[in-house]
Amino acid sequence: MQMRYGLLASVLLIGQPALADDTKDPAPIVVTAHTLDDTARALDACIQRKCPPDADVKATLAHAENQFVAGDYKGARGTLLKSIGRNHDEAKSYPVPVSDLYRANARIAANLGEGDDYRLSTLDSRNALRKGLPADDWRILVSSIEVGDMRARLGFSREAIKIYDDVGKQAKAKGYAKVAIVAALRSAVLLMSSDMPDEAAEGRRRLEALAASPGKEMASVRLAAKIILARKARTKEEADTATAALFAEQRESGALAKHPTIAFAPPIQMPDDARNGKESRTALTSLQTQDVNGNWVDIGFWVTPSGKTSDVEVLRHSKNKGDFAWSKPVVQSIEGRLYVPMEAEPGDPGFYMVERFTMTALFEDQLGSRMRRRSSDYRIERIDLTEIPPPEPSEPSSSK
Repeated sequence: MQMRYGLLASVLLIGQPALADDTKDPAPIVVTAHTLDDTARALDACIQRKCPPDADVKATLAHAENQFVAGDYKGARGTLLKSIGRNHDEAKSYPVPVSDLYRANARIAANLGEGDDYRLSTLDSRNALRKGLPADDWRILVSSIEVGDMRARLGFSREAIKIYDDVGKQAKAKGYAKVAIVAALRSAVLLMSSDMPDEAAEGRRRLEALAASPGKEMASVRLAAKIILARKARTKEEADTATAALFAEQRESGALAKHPTIAFAPPIQMPDDARNGKESRTALTSLQTQDVNGNWVDIGFWVTPSGKTSDVEVLRHSKNKGDFAWSKPVVQSIEGRLYVPMEAEPGDPGFYMVERFTMTALFEDQLGSRMRRRSSDYRIERIDLTEIPPPEPSEPSSSK
């Protein structure tokens, strides 16, 4: 795997915002061409010969990713933390590799429910770039968007919106239009999902402005904004009709994607609402009593050239004793996703995707005790295991 685009250290692709915001022993999924033993030996050899920090990080990420895919989350985190111990002082000379290292640790920490480490490592990932890159480098702004994502995922939506808005202003001032657009889209989506009518209305207003953005380079953003607005239609039938029309417009314009890019992802409707009935409440109680350590499933599905998903299925799961009922609404969410229509030859089935979903819960301190316990609020974490070669990152075009 490429160091900067491994499963655990992937960065935000500028201009391609993902809009979401996871009893027989199944066969293993091969994600890399190297076994755990191979990557362990490569990392040990690198450490023994005192290889440069960037080589150390690359070997670390390769092994940690293998451990993660195998379900050894704690082992992966241990591998990353040891490398952080060896390389945390190298940020000035190797800002991007060290940033990648912290980003990978943040993702593992989130899957383990280590909320504090997730928060601190996300901040450290940005700070590593600040230490070694020019103050106006676009990658620092992208890492700040990731900080906003982290705050949103931890439940601090208003703080996340402020971060996105601040990044947007800085990006515009520095001429990084694409970064500003990504920040604006995230801010608008969060606002629109607010329970406060004024905030939701402001989010809709911002999305409508993005949907009307001129220029060919804004095609994917316009489509994403229009689809989000369409999905808020009064009925499912109206939403489906409006979305189909938008996709047809996209195909006719020739603005097709080369790789799967999510345009709309339904929220995962977990059984946490009393209005869902007795069966759902029973399922919720079952979930809350399960061991969330290493409780994961790998889900495979096709993304067709038309932008829909098909053949969604659980490929394998961890060996926990849980009943994995929580994976059913995850499958339903994937079945409802919409992707930007893609270029394809006649008969091309599209892309096969594999994603890892982990059920976890954040650790919290007990009042009057040094013992930690899991929160009663469980959460689903997602990581894409698919190897689709992404475009090599480059500095966004500046309007200055």
